[in-house]
Amino acid sequence: MWRHANAVARSASFSAWESPRPHPRRLLICKISNLPDPTLPQTDISPAVRILDLSEGLTPYVKGWKLQRRLLESRLDFKRRSRDGTAAGLSEPPDFLLLMQHDHVYTLGRGADENHIKFPCDLSLLARGGRAPHPDAPPVLAPNGAEVRRVDRGGEVTYHGPGQLVAYPLLDLCRRDQKDLRRYLTNVEEVVIRTLARYGVEGLRDDANTGVWARGAKIAAVGVGAARWVTTHGLAVNVSPNMNFFDGSNITPCGLDGKRVTSLRAELSAAGREDECPCLQELGAVLVEEFVDVFGAEVVRAKNEEEIYTNCAA
Repeated sequence: MWRHANAVARSASFSAWESPRPHPRRLLICKISNLPDPTLPQTDISPAVRILDLSEGLTPYVKGWKLQRRLLESRLDFKRRSRDGTAAGLSEPPDFLLLMQHDHVYTLGRGADENHIKFPCDLSLLARGGRAPHPDAPPVLAPNGAEVRRVDRGGEVTYHGPGQLVAYPLLDLCRRDQKDLRRYLTNVEEVVIRTLARYGVEGLRDDANTGVWARGAKIAAVGVGAARWVTTHGLAVNVSPNMNFFDGSNITPCGLDGKRVTSLRAELSAAGREDECPCLQELGAVLVEEFVDVFGAEVVRAKNEEEIYTNCAA
């Protein structure tokens, strides 16, 4: 999947969610000349990003999925019109950062192994190689009440639910002159690492797997997707979720046997500072600040969902 990342991003789509970190030699296969160096500081001011924070309440996963698809299609439609000369008079859609907190849901990437689902359910409904994942497809229900869905991203099974902050950046990397998915993935991880540092928790990368780790346990899932260099999916930080949903009797989180999952509350509690655990809205505000710093972006806050939908092409 990673070997074809840059080529696929130019022509179709690319996704990764908790995929093994790409081997450097494999990345050379898809190297494009004049790619920006991910180790260099970013000094350019990128176009403004519109922020929509829905994390105070619970957003059904399907609703967030549909919103991403709609915003992505609006951007891709503008790109098509620009290429064929029919974009005159149209405004270029802005970039977005969507902050959400989902209802209980397990999601599997397009090629995820359904056998990483450990509770009893009809796995035939989740089998790989079937119909293309679509938000209108009926979910499978887990014994604990969570929905189980195969979705249009890469990577293995993961969990989203209350107490977890999910952020979906929809950025046009062409517009930002940053056509480098490796650099983008590193930047997304950096946003999480800096956010955790604000609370005295050391977040680290893992040489073999994407995401952010604390004391050897995964504290944040990081996954990116791209279609014609427009990103989707994003990151999920475990703030104070019910950790039982990650239990090995339910799933093998991210397909990683023997790896622990942790949360910001658990890490602060281990340091005797549980009362310092922020609410999701507070953490979201800090994450936006770090996002601005890492991506060199200006941000404009959207008032409501309706304002976001007005930026979608008809």
